[in-house]
Amino acid sequence: MISRNILLKVKLAIICLAVLLNFACKKSDENKSPYTGPASFVNSYILDYGTNIPVADAEVYLLRATGYDPFLSFETIAITYSDKLGKFSFSYTIKDEKDNFYLGVKKDDYHPADYTLVENKKEVQKNVYMVPYAILKLHLKNEYLPKKYNDEIGFSGYDMKYMTFVGRMSGVNADTIFWLLQYGNQINKLAFGITKNDSTLRVHKEIYCKGHDTTFFELFY
Repeated sequence: MISRNILLKVKLAIICLAVLLNFACKKSDENKSPYTGPASFVNSYILDYGTNIPVADAEVYLLRATGYDPFLSFETIAITYSDKLGKFSFSYTIKDEKDNFYLGVKKDDYHPADYTLVENKKEVQKNVYMVPYAILKLHLKNEYLPKKYNDEIGFSGYDMKYMTFVGRMSGVNADTIFWLLQYGNQINKLAFGITKNDSTLRVHKEIYCKGHDTTFFELFY
């Protein structure tokens, strides 16, 4: 017959083992990533920046960057297109908790959207805003008297096609129109340096440009 003391010792050992296993499971869960396994984007939309109008037929691509080499291991794993409501969805599998996922979007007449980091969880709702192109028609003219041969105007700003730009013209009859590709539905900034009658003046202008449209701005000096 097994004595009562031996039975108590066995029960105590079983209880201690159960406590240790439970603690180990909790520690293991704490070290896991927020979510691994199948994941999908739901209720995600492409919207026009500034108006929130849905952008249809935008190309949306899902990219994966491994945690070991996020730059050299950048790969496109899925491509889809937004519907007439701007909605899109993806379904994919997270194979490694160190992987990072990004959204990229492009469409004609829009600035390509920057890569957007996607949260590592089962369901993601992440709207993407695309900035529309806008045209700025800039008219500069040496208009006011007196005029001198060394009158000059220079300007600088940011162009969506050429990144930064610099323009300059001089002379008594200077009169030129510049066409600049700008950010739509927001304010764009231009800096001018004007030399008139041997005096120099610096002027800064903020010009709101409507997306998918042409804004006319002129500066006479």
